[in-house]
Amino acid sequence: MKLQVLHAAPNMEFVTGDQPAVNTYGAFVTQNTPMDDFELFYPVSPTRAAIISGHSVYREIHGRTIEPVRMHLLNQSIERIAHEQLFAKSEQSLKTIARTFCKRNW
Repeated sequence: MKLQVLHAAPNMEFVTGDQPAVNTYGAFVTQNTPMDDFELFYPVSPTRAAIISGHSVYREIHGRTIEPVRMHLLNQSIERIAHEQLFAKSEQSLKTIARTFCKRNW
């Protein structure tokens, strides 16, 4: 696995939360699900993020812009593991990702 730096898709930004580092393979499954794979995603600014992954999608992406669909999935992984807070540079980015977050049963 290599550390790759991702650039935000045009007109999009990375969001973060109170748990900013996430194993993206575990973000969409229950807590008790055993994980055989690991991919660490960490947004470091609205326009840059780091990912450590062996997935072929990220092999030669260092310093390149990622596609909007993949960026949305990465932002969703942050939303899924956040406990109480999400952060974004713009209100619009926060509204896009916070729809599900605000409907949780706390």
